[in-house]
Amino acid sequence: MILKNVDPKTPDRSPTPIRLGTSPDYFDVFALPRLKPNDFACVVTFGEPRELHTLLQSGMLDAVISVAKPTVRALQYRILGEKRYDLIGPASNKPKKPVRKLNDLANWLKHQHWVGYSVELPNTRRFWQQAFGLRLEAQLRFVVPDLRTVVHAVEQGFGVSIVPDFIGNPAIAQKRIVEIWPIQDLIPPDHWTIAFRELGTDRPSIANLVKALTLPAGQ
Repeated sequence: MILKNVDPKTPDRSPTPIRLGTSPDYFDVFALPRLKPNDFACVVTFGEPRELHTLLQSGMLDAVISVAKPTVRALQYRILGEKRYDLIGPASNKPKKPVRKLNDLANWLKHQHWVGYSVELPNTRRFWQQAFGLRLEAQLRFVVPDLRTVVHAVEQGFGVSIVPDFIGNPAIAQKRIVEIWPIQDLIPPDHWTIAFRELGTDRPSIANLVKALTLPAGQ
């Protein structure tokens, strides 16, 4: 703790922290760069949407950001934006022949190891069904429940993966990984939502948070 000499007559103008629940990878990669230019103070809780919504409903949190919409009337939500997906792989493991058709892509992917956020691979299964009309055929090699580590594992050559674009696009731009095939239009997007209690609908801190998270990073 750092103690400062403060005039007791001077009011404390430091912002009141907003108690925010979300996932660690979203907060680290997407939210932090957008909150930096703003006068925000946050107390952050990481967890699954259902448990975070329970904390929100009980008054332990002020807002929850996730792709799960709240299911109780006492909670309201607003859509922050779309959550789309990237099909990524290590730069050292591109297809040897140009992939020109989805059939070529399917045949190549069947022989690749996969890195997943969970053993269920819901987004990968959805992509396989939407793009190829087939049940998933995947060699799952590495599972870790943190998208930052998933991207790092792909970068290290553990396999290919499907990740949200908020975490895939920066790594692609930095040439840490490559985009194997554009799949944004092959998987229906999810929507990032911010949930809050009905009584907090008009709170300035909620409105400011929404504004910050819908702007490009650094603005």
